[in-house]
Amino acid sequence: MKQQELTIRAKENEDDKIIAEKKIKLDKAKLIQKNLSEEEKIKSQEDIVEKKIKLDKAKLRQKDQSEEERIKSQEDIAALRANVERQRIKQERNSGSKD
Repeated sequence: MKQQELTIRAKENEDDKIIAEKKIKLDKAKLIQKNLSEEEKIKSQEDIVEKKIKLDKAKLRQKDQSEEERIKSQEDIAALRANVERQRIKQERNSGSKD
């Protein structure tokens, strides 16, 4: 009877050991999967940040270009006004010298 009890306990201990080893393997697999998921999440976030930076740079370039075009347009308008003013003054002088 004692021997049978010892055999049963030994078998239970062996079963417990096998269950514990399988649980450790499963926990390792879960941890690896979690790490992979975290890495993918981080990579995805990095991609999002990279795309946002590119978009922000493109917006800044577009804004700078629009600002340059606005300034150029103002310069062109000022040049035209100056030219019109010169023509007006020239006409007035020509009109004044004819009188």
